[in-house]
Amino acid sequence: MPQPTHNTAKLPQLLLQELGISGGDYGGIPKKGRGPTNRKEQRKAARVQKKSAHAPVRHAQQLGRRLSRQDENELSDAPIAVEETKVKKPAMQPKAPKSILKKSKPLERRPQAKSLSPSPPPPKKLSRGIQDKLAADDAEIAALEKALGVKGKKKLPKSFEDDGLDTLLEGIDDAVGLNEGLGKRKRSEEDEWLKRKRQKVQEGKSNIENPSSSASLQDEDEDSVVGGADEDDEDGEEDNEKDNEEDDEEDDEEVLQGQFDIDEDDNFESFGEEDEPSLLMKTTKRKRENPYVAPLISPANTETGKYVPPSLRNRDTAGPEDLSQLRRQIQGLLNRLSEVNLVSILGEMEMIYRDHPRQHVTTTLLDLLVGLLSDPTTLQDTFIILHAGFIAAIYKTVGMDVGAQAIQRIDEEFNQNYHLGTDEDRTGKKLTNLISLLAELYNFQVIGSNLIYDFVRLFLDEFSETNTELLLKIIRNSGHQLRQDDPSSLKEIMLMLQAAVANSGEEKLSVRTKFMIETIKNLKNNRMKTGVAASTITSEHTTRMKKTLGSLNQRNIRASEPLRIGLKDLRQTDKRGKWWLVGASYKDVDADDGQRIELPSAVRDKNNGEVDVYGVAPDLIQLAKEQRMNTDVRRSIFIAVMSATDYNDAYVRLMKLRLKRSQELEIAKVLIHCAGAETAYNPFYALLSRRVCSDKKLKMSFQFSLWDLFKRMGEGEDDPKEDDEGDEDDGGKLGLRSLVNVARLFGVLIAEGGLGLDVLKNLNLVYLHPRTRTFVEILLITTILHSQQSSDKSRNEKFLLDIFLKPKEIPGMASGLRYFLKQVTMELDYDVVIVGAGLQGLAAARIFLELEPELKLLIIDSNLSVGGVWAKENLYPGLMTNNLRGTFEYTDFPMDDALGVKNQEHIPGEVIYEYFCRYAEKHDLARRIEFGHKVVVAEKLPTGWKLELETAWSKGKSVGPRSAQRSIVCSKLIVAAGLTSAAVPINIKGSEKFTAPTVNFGDYPRQAPQIYEDKSIGHVTVLGGGKAAYDIVYLMATHGKRVTWIIRASGYGPTYMAPAHIRIGPFRCWLEKLTTTRPLTWLSPCVWGDADGFGYFRSLLHGTSWGRWFVDTFWAKMASDTLEQSGILKSEATKNLVPDQSLFWYGVSLAILNYPKDIYEFVRENQVEVIRKDIKSLEAENIVRFEDGTAVQTDAFVASMGWKWRPSIEFRPKEMHADLGLPSTEYTKTQKEMWHKLDARADVEIFERFPKLATGPEKDQESLAEQEKGKMRQVYSPWRLWRGMVPPSLPTRDIVFLGVVAQLQGAVRSEISSLWAYAYMNDKLGSVSSISKPSTQLHLERTVPDEDGVASEQIGRTEDVMYDAALLQRWGKWRTPYGFGARHPDFVFDGIAYFDMLLQDLGLRSWRKGWGWLGEVFGGSYGQADYRGLVEEWKESRKNDY
Repeated sequence: MPQPTHNTAKLPQLLLQELGISGGDYGGIPKKGRGPTNRKEQRKAARVQKKSAHAPVRHAQQLGRRLSRQDENELSDAPIAVEETKVKKPAMQPKAPKSILKKSKPLERRPQAKSLSPSPPPPKKLSRGIQDKLAADDAEIAALEKALGVKGKKKLPKSFEDDGLDTLLEGIDDAVGLNEGLGKRKRSEEDEWLKRKRQKVQEGKSNIENPSSSASLQDEDEDSVVGGADEDDEDGEEDNEKDNEEDDEEDDEEVLQGQFDIDEDDNFESFGEEDEPSLLMKTTKRKRENPYVAPLISPANTETGKYVPPSLRNRDTAGPEDLSQLRRQIQGLLNRLSEVNLVSILGEMEMIYRDHPRQHVTTTLLDLLVGLLSDPTTLQDTFIILHAGFIAAIYKTVGMDVGAQAIQRIDEEFNQNYHLGTDEDRTGKKLTNLISLLAELYNFQVIGSNLIYDFVRLFLDEFSETNTELLLKIIRNSGHQLRQDDPSSLKEIMLMLQAAVANSGEEKLSVRTKFMIETIKNLKNNRMKTGVAASTITSEHTTRMKKTLGSLNQRNIRASEPLRIGLKDLRQTDKRGKWWLVGASYKDVDADDGQRIELPSAVRDKNNGEVDVYGVAPDLIQLAKEQRMNTDVRRSIFIAVMSATDYNDAYVRLMKLRLKRSQELEIAKVLIHCAGAETAYNPFYALLSRRVCSDKKLKMSFQFSLWDLFKRMGEGEDDPKEDDEGDEDDGGKLGLRSLVNVARLFGVLIAEGGLGLDVLKNLNLVYLHPRTRTFVEILLITTILHSQQSSDKSRNEKFLLDIFLKPKEIPGMASGLRYFLKQVTMELDYDVVIVGAGLQGLAAARIFLELEPELKLLIIDSNLSVGGVWAKENLYPGLMTNNLRGTFEYTDFPMDDALGVKNQEHIPGEVIYEYFCRYAEKHDLARRIEFGHKVVVAEKLPTGWKLELETAWSKGKSVGPRSAQRSIVCSKLIVAAGLTSAAVPINIKGSEKFTAPTVNFGDYPRQAPQIYEDKSIGHVTVLGGGKAAYDIVYLMATHGKRVTWIIRASGYGPTYMAPAHIRIGPFRCWLEKLTTTRPLTWLSPCVWGDADGFGYFRSLLHGTSWGRWFVDTFWAKMASDTLEQSGILKSEATKNLVPDQSLFWYGVSLAILNYPKDIYEFVRENQVEVIRKDIKSLEAENIVRFEDGTAVQTDAFVASMGWKWRPSIEFRPKEMHADLGLPSTEYTKTQKEMWHKLDARADVEIFERFPKLATGPEKDQESLAEQEKGKMRQVYSPWRLWRGMVPPSLPTRDIVFLGVVAQLQGAVRSEISSLWAYAYMNDKLGSVSSISKPSTQLHLERTVPDEDGVASEQIGRTEDVMYDAALLQRWGKWRTPYGFGARHPDFVFDGIAYFDMLLQDLGLRSWRKGWGWLGEVFGGSYGQADYRGLVEEWKESRKNDY
């Protein structure tokens, strides 16, 4: 019985052919599995038949096999079976055709493929225990995946990203195949199939090219084919159970055939030849390029690319993975955000902005924040405050664009939910959260009040529950701030609210809506209780957040003002653009729509076409907007008045408007506003108002407007009310200039009979607020003067009596008017009052009395003796001047040898005091000085100043009872108290627990002996880095005390200390004389430097690169020589006393080493230890704790914190601080904006003229901030004085600030500035010029007295003077950032040019050396002798006046 062949050993193929057995049969019995038994076998047989139809003969010829014709016939004619085809197939043919037509199965299912290499050993079987452990691990992993919600998912849930936990599993996804799907696995299988196919085709090609190498493998190939058949049989049995999978494989094979263009009749050889270029990477011979010839591009390969617009070029290529990582990073920061770490989180956000594209960070951050804060549940107020504060911090530090995008995103989210359906509870909660966020952003100065008011108007359109809740939310969170910022809009809201209530019907309103209406009314009347407005917790969080945001002002902030955009601006960005962003496009649609202003329909219908303002110049329309004419009626009245040729024409235009009776009342309001807005009084408005008052009803409108004005000034109620104009600066405050103009307007109306004095009947003339008192005083003076104007110059007492006798029948008014007139007409106590009896005050008194001997002059000083800081009670042991004898003395009173000081020696403090006493005695000044009194209040009067004095406790000695007050009135006021009259108090945390003696430098002269004479005190700690700290350290060290000298690391560091004489090259120079040598003054960039007549040389030195190199070299040499010759570089122990910056950036803080012994020797001997750290607190047990945690224990603590640079006098009213140029926090919004523009303009000029100043250090933000004990830290405006002495915009020349300028030549400056002040106050200055352009003449604003000596008109402009003041202040900020330039004028090498400018204003010669420019260049330094006799010289130049 024949044996089956499929399980037995097979005979060689040649032997089977000789025996006549074909297809591997034994005895003619068919083999099991012969022929196609299933679909797979049938397809395989068909493919093999197609391939073998052409291949045998050609392949045999290539391999060198000789076939007989009979064999060829048998191969071509005989029917072909599957097994026969495989046996008779040429041995050289690779097995690639099988794999080409057969789709590879997944690796985990496919049996081990045979290869020529030895098969690897089977894997070692795992023990049952190991398998159990692996199964337990898999079960545990599955349970954890189910608990986390990641089982069977391709990516992590959204909750992971929201919580910032997605980074915890970062990198695990690839290991566990969490994100691997079927598509990825299928792609990998296709890539593996293609790789194997290319490899086999390459092997087939090599076999064809080398037949000998393939012949040796013929038998193995045949075995592989036979073996492959057996494997196919086994596969066929498996395929019977997987028909669906086979159909998919068949489809894949058809796709692959179409992909590689395999036709049905193609053989394997044709496949390899035709498709080889696409499958195999053929290498061509590389042509060597010539590096010296530009590469050429073949024309055949040159393609014209599609044009790409610039906006689409270089687009960001950040992938989704980068954005996802960025999102996770920001989400993690938001998860950790709290009040405590807000600043640190802000720092990390700034780093993210530096490391990633700005727009990506902003978009991602806003997506997360808006998604977080638009929650459908009610969020806590503290949560919203925290994130609003974070947005505000980003807005301040990163830039305005972030805040603008944040507001726009919040509005889009709000608008989307607002129109979805407000009945749903979830939507209503979202809206509440978003509107709370906007309200808090307004509280934190990210947006202005106009956007919040726009939302309020939106909610008032319809009384719904949602709108009511949103309105209440705004009022609770931001009500008081809204009332303070824009009371006029609040008044408009009240009118809209009343109209809405009338339309809806009060009976239909819900209880909640009525409560909302009542809350708004209380807010408008300032009767809203704090408990209703906000909870205690919320208010505390808001306050703390404002403090945190305020601390960011020390940084280089990029946005300091809120975005003043409206809801219309946000929602019309596609039409109008984003005008609030720098560089963004903007289109004024309102201006483009036409040049016509339309009145309300009722007015327009009544006009019948007569009201036509078409063709009005666009500047009037814009001016009306700027003047806040917020209604159509007001705009029409404003344009009619402004476009008129005279007051008669204006009256005719007003009448042509044909306004309703209720609308005519607006005429008075517009005229009063326009009169107050003028820079000087304009009689045009009085004439027009007189004409309008001929109508009785319009006359009453003027009276009602005046009463509203009184309410705004605080009369009638405890708190001032705001009228509906809101047309003045910040909250309806009436500025001093507007107050004067409006008072004069009503004074003229009363004098001409348009109004009567009964308009004052609602005032209590006995008790008036200061501003109302000033207003009524100006009104009455104007009434009296205007009533006496006539052509014949005669007095008309009857007409004046008629005016004042009319209100006699009004109860109480006659007596009140009598009392007020008595107070106003009281005589002046003094013509001139000088505050301060120091160096500057004594010089001013001497010069004023020399020019006017009969002057009633008083000097007030809080000390008990003359001298100011050199007064007897202010002296302490070792106190000496920085100056040497000859430079610290008046020009008319040289210091003689009788005082015991030799030439070029430092002057002891006792000698200086004695010198001042002799000077006061010589000029008979002592009897005019009132010692021991302090001026606490200076109130501006129309014709002078009212001063309130109190008894001063001078250095522990009382003169009279404490707080005993009296008032004096003077015509002119000179503030000569200087900048060193009050020391900065110690404000260190924990000072109340510190039991050791603590001394502030202001009390140092009195309390110093208690420390250095006390033998129980062995260790003294001194705080400070200036000259005063040097004096304290030297005094304590010479008395044997061990000293710890602390200099703040975050402050200005130690100052420069130089010897009185320094050696520059071979020359030994007097340092103070160097600063007054004219050629050396050119090396300092100075905005008024051209006044010395050598502007050409200055432009060469500071306007050219080689000139700046020369200037830098000079200052570097000066700094190095000063440090080396002072001895500070001799030891490492003194290196902590080396200044932080170049000498160029310092001002008068430069001091002289005037000690008998070398102070640095104490440091080198370790008796004095210098520490550069910041103090954190003072603690119990006399411990001084530093910020880094270290501490020192001491027996006494002495602090030299500097001097208060703000005036110690309170000037009233506060609204005039900006006009006076004082450091203040009372500037209005308009005043801040005006000075900001002037400062920006000044910076441009400074940096253009002096590029070096743009590269200097900036340390001024801290210098403008002060913090009183127990109060918040506040940033004040700097001193802004014209010429460093007088207010820039006060029309009355009755006040001068002397001693504000810090400069080394103090004695000479005091005399020149006092003479200049006298000429200024008496209108005797010559032609004055701009400090930036000496050739440009300035026209000062001044009062022109009439025949009675009373000011009747103001002429001139203030814009140029104000710009000069801004230029002086900004120059100081950039010139001496390590001095005091940011606060007040501070300069060293620029003093001579400053004197030149003042002398030119006086009409005196500034070149005083003789011999013209030769004398100025080679005549040496300036001194007291060069300026002697200035008063006599000036009197001679004005001999007609004397």
